Amino acid sequence: MDTKYLFIKDNTWVFRIRIPKELQFYYENNKEYLKSTKAHKDNLEDAHKVRNYLLSKIKLQFDYLRNELKSGNIKTKAEKLAIENKLKIEQARKETPDLLSEVQADAVDDALQFIELDERQKTNPNKIDAILKSDTTGKAKEYIDNISNKSFTSFLDEFEKENKRDKIKARGLDQKIAKLKAFSKYHSTIDGIDRPLVVKYKNYLFDKKGLTPKTIGGYLNPLGQYWDFLADSIGVKEAQQGNPFRDIKLPKHLPGKRLAWRAKYFGDGVDDVKDLLETKSSSLNSNLKHAIIIAMFTGARIEEICSIKKDDIKSHQQVRCIYFSATKSDRYHSFGRRYVPIASQYNDLIKKLINETPGDYILNETVLKKYNKRSHYLSKRFGKHKEKCGHSKKEIKTSNLDKEISFRDFHSFRPTLNTFFKRQGLDASFRSALCGWKEDRSKSMADDVYLKLEQAYPYHKRKQDIETIIKLYSWFNSNYY
Repeated sequence: MDTKYLFIKDNTWVFRIRIPKELQFYYENNKEYLKSTKAHKDNLEDAHKVRNYLLSKIKLQFDYLRNELKSGNIKTKAEKLAIENKLKIEQARKETPDLLSEVQADAVDDALQFIELDERQKTNPNKIDAILKSDTTGKAKEYIDNISNKSFTSFLDEFEKENKRDKIKARGLDQKIAKLKAFSKYHSTIDGIDRPLVVKYKNYLFDKKGLTPKTIGGYLNPLGQYWDFLADSIGVKEAQQGNPFRDIKLPKHLPGKRLAWRAKYFGDGVDDVKDLLETKSSSLNSNLKHAIIIAMFTGARIEEICSIKKDDIKSHQQVRCIYFSATKSDRYHSFGRRYVPIASQYNDLIKKLINETPGDYILNETVLKKYNKRSHYLSKRFGKHKEKCGHSKKEIKTSNLDKEISFRDFHSFRPTLNTFFKRQGLDASFRSALCGWKEDRSKSMADDVYLKLEQAYPYHKRKQDIETIIKLYSWFNSNYY
């Protein structure tokens, strides 16, 4: 006999379910939700029907409340009361129009808990207008916005589903949602959003938050997408009057300059890369150390290195190489996909990684994997480690700063090798072939150029040039791995 969620009291089946601790505030701090099925103890069939209905209803409530808590929408008394009434309104909407009107009217009356009507507004036939005009604290407006779906984030769930249908990647979607929530903290409602407000928000991000113009554009773009969604998919009247987030003039963007790592070979007083490998920190694990060593001799990006599979170590034109099979430059040209000869100084490391590392990749699988990027956690480790070594985070570059901003990061291995090969007198096209870029940075290396270089710059010659990198790292030996 199935009596789950049921028990008998006074000869009647009663529905009972435990209320999750984090949701008990909504149910007057009760630990259980009880509701009579009105079915006699001998009529279990009817009790089952009522139980199934109540179970479905209460679980939907639980899910809704969890989502509201997760999104930070339940903090104040006004928000709690609004959630209660929104649930009542949604339930009444499924019943009859008369019940819906009654519940909506009751919900508006509840706003009087937060304000006392101004004498002049007591004769106002528009109760909501009267309440808002009498509201001096903003609490009633907050409540009205919540029950009327006027909160800026009211339709985030629908927007998220729309993006998932459009196959937007998880990382990009998370960033969009974060930027929408950031704006909602600046302006919480749909009402009052116009071009002057958006310009003020842009200035706030620039002056107060110190964001770069490029980053500000990254905030305004998803806001514009959300506003279009409200207009086209939800039918929000305010959004149908035009998109104030579009075509906002941004301050002039002044990009920072990425520097090469300092080295005694270049005449500097220190060897930055030596410090990176020798400075002890909790962030410098074996994976990061091995990634740094590979970058020293290849100039590869961290995502390229983390994506190297054991099968990518192969012979090409009788030269043992790492084949970098996929890069972010693929959208522009195929030149980023390249064979790079393995220098003898770390060849034993590659053998060791192939033999000892579990899985398909030469770096351990624990490097994995947020938003399908293998380098996510390792990149964060490197950022913390370089700070430990005295290299600060990249400064924010805004147009109200006169000084030039420069920085070093993992990508600095590329300009380091480029600078070294320049001093070695290596032709620009040959440097491009080794590092996977074009000297003028136009990102437009044609396939025919690539094929010509295959002939003009054979791999045994590339191997010889790669071997000269040890001049840059004269201190390096196998003890580092």
